[in-house]
Amino acid sequence: MTVKIRQNFCDNLILFEQKILINYFLSMFGNFEKKVNGQTFIRWIDDSLRTISSHIPVYYHPNLLCDYIDDVDEELVKFHVALDNGTLDFDKIISSYEMLLGKFKKHKEEINKLCRRPLNENNYEPRNELLLSDLCSRKVHPIFYTKNEEKMILSCNKEEFNAWFRNEICCILDFIDRYREGNMKYEFPTNADELGRRAEIKNTMNTSEYENELMHLYQRVLLVYSLIYSKYTQTTAFKHKIIKETNFLKQLLFSIAEEMDFRCIRINYFINSYKLYVKGLNEKNQNIKNLSDDINRRSDDLKLLEKSVSKYFKLEYLEAL
Repeated sequence: MTVKIRQNFCDNLILFEQKILINYFLSMFGNFEKKVNGQTFIRWIDDSLRTISSHIPVYYHPNLLCDYIDDVDEELVKFHVALDNGTLDFDKIISSYEMLLGKFKKHKEEINKLCRRPLNENNYEPRNELLLSDLCSRKVHPIFYTKNEEKMILSCNKEEFNAWFRNEICCILDFIDRYREGNMKYEFPTNADELGRRAEIKNTMNTSEYENELMHLYQRVLLVYSLIYSKYTQTTAFKHKIIKETNFLKQLLFSIAEEMDFRCIRINYFINSYKLYVKGLNEKNQNIKNLSDDINRRSDDLKLLEKSVSKYFKLEYLEAL
């Protein structure tokens, strides 16, 4: 009996401590979150929709934690290797394209129902947690971080955090490059208006609409990155805000990428490019500018944008923390 009472006491104590931590967190960031602006987008799947906000914890939307589809990348690698070797068979490209379309159509029908239950981050794609040095390094593709990893990012000094922030943005831009058609030129943002636009990603959109949303996402990414020139970069609240906004960018990115891959749009881009190449209208090894180059190339423009971006997010409230 005594053991049971002691156990109940311990359980209640743990719950009490958790409530204290939650209240402390809310006192630190709760009021701040209510005052500052964020970003939102709507994810439509048939007649179901979900409004995604950068204020909402990322793991509340497990269906948006999708990664890119490996099958498409694997096929594209094969195509490029065969093209370089002079062994590319156009009929095999078409066959692979049709096979993947059928496969993804079946897969899409199985997952199209939106999951409305929160997901514990420890249950999503279990992996070994990264060390601080790995967190601050450039990654192969965007990832979502565990709570422990976020704590490490929050504890970074200014130099470490800026390295993490820069590599995070470059990684997202590199991923956008995978889905951009050829060397399509994206318009550099001239104001912060895109941050206030609520994008809508539907599973009924056409290729040009997905490509247009991808370009708008590129603009969002650069606008968020302009905050690296903000005067608030050393505050914990600023770091917390940046983690939330970059998580939002990745959710929007993966939502667009998933719909594009379900339609094998990247393979279709390759097919069209190859047809032009065969006709001598497209150079195989044309020079393509990476989107991440704009981080350095347009640094002066980004510095000018920082003021309007900080104003949009209302970062002046950070000074009260």
